[in-house]
Amino acid sequence: MNRKKLSYLLKDTILAEDIYSNTGTLLLEKGTRLRGTDITLLFNHDVDSIMVDDDAKHIKREVIEQIRDITGTTNKSFGNSYVNNLDQIKRMFEEIEENRPISLHSYLASYSSLLESALENTSMLLALHKVRGFDDYTYRHSLNVSLLCGVIARLLHLSPDDIWLYGQCGLLHDIGKLKLNPILIQKDHKKLTDKEKEELRSHTTYGCEILSLVSGTNDIIKEAALYHHEYLDGSGYPKGLQGDQIPFTAQVVAVANEYDRYCSDQVGSPHVSPYQAAQELTNAAFNNQLNPRIVLPFVRFIVGGYIGHNVTLNDQTRGTIVYLNPDEPLRPLVKTETGYIDLRQARKLSIIEID
Repeated sequence: MNRKKLSYLLKDTILAEDIYSNTGTLLLEKGTRLRGTDITLLFNHDVDSIMVDDDAKHIKREVIEQIRDITGTTNKSFGNSYVNNLDQIKRMFEEIEENRPISLHSYLASYSSLLESALENTSMLLALHKVRGFDDYTYRHSLNVSLLCGVIARLLHLSPDDIWLYGQCGLLHDIGKLKLNPILIQKDHKKLTDKEKEELRSHTTYGCEILSLVSGTNDIIKEAALYHHEYLDGSGYPKGLQGDQIPFTAQVVAVANEYDRYCSDQVGSPHVSPYQAAQELTNAAFNNQLNPRIVLPFVRFIVGGYIGHNVTLNDQTRGTIVYLNPDEPLRPLVKTETGYIDLRQARKLSIIEID
C-alpha cells in the first residue's frame, strides 16, 4: 500500500484506510473500491491524499471485458496487449502526476509491439470504437490516438522511425490534463464557464512543461502536446498558429484526436459512428481547420475498413456496406433486405451505427 495524491486516476483502486471529514464523520471505509463519485466526495471535503492498495489497482473490468469481446479469440493476443498497455499508461501517468522521475523508454517496450500489431491488423484498431462508457477514458483515448497516429504516418508513407515517433506524440498529447482540476475534466464541456474553458485549454502548455521533465522525450513530442489544438485557419489554441506554422506532427495528432473524440462517449457528448466522425473530419478539412493532406487518406482508410459491415441508417434501415463510391466514399452503396440504397442519391440518409 502507498499514500497517493488524490486524483481521478485512482478510480478503481482499493482504499487502504478509513477516511473521515474534518468533523469526524466517516466518509469512506477501508476496502472501498473507489468510484468517480467517491473521489468527488473526497475533493469536496478537502482531502489531499489517501492510502490505497497498489496491488488491487487495475483497468476497470467492464472495459477489459468489452475489449476482449471485440477482439475475440482469433485476436486474443491483440486484446491482451491492448489491455496491458492501458495498465502501463495508467502507471506512467500516475508516476508523472506524483512527480516521480521516469524514463519514457521503460514504458514503451510493450507499446512498440502493440503499435506493430495495430499497423498489421487495422480491422482490430477500427473495432475499438465499439468500447462504450466513460471508464478509463483518459488511458483509452491516449492509446487510441497513439495507434491512429501511427496508422496515419504509414498512410502518408513516412519512415518506420517517423511512424514510431508519431505514435509517441499521440500517446503523450494529453499528458497536460494531469495538472487540471479533476472535477473540471469530468464536467460537461458545453456547460463550462469562460474561466473554466481557459483553464481546460491550458492543458496544452502544461503538457509541454511536464514533458520537459520526462526522460526520453524530445522537442517534437513536446510540440505535439503544445499545438495539437491549433487549426490551420488560426482559430485554435494556445497561440493561434496558422498553416505551416503548426508542426506537421501536431497536425497529425489533431486529426487522430478529433476522430477518437467523436467516436467515444463523453459527458454531454455521446459517441457518433466512424462514418459520422469521418464526415466531421472532412468538414473541418474543407473549412481550413484540419490538413486535407492528412484527413483525406485517413478518411479513405476508415471507410474502406467497413466494407462488408452491417450498418444502421438514420431512418433505422439496416443494411450492409457493399461498395464505396470513389468520388464520395462517405456515401457508399448499402444493401438492404429490399434492395440497394445509393447514399449519393439518398442525400437525407446517413450511417449512424456500424456493427
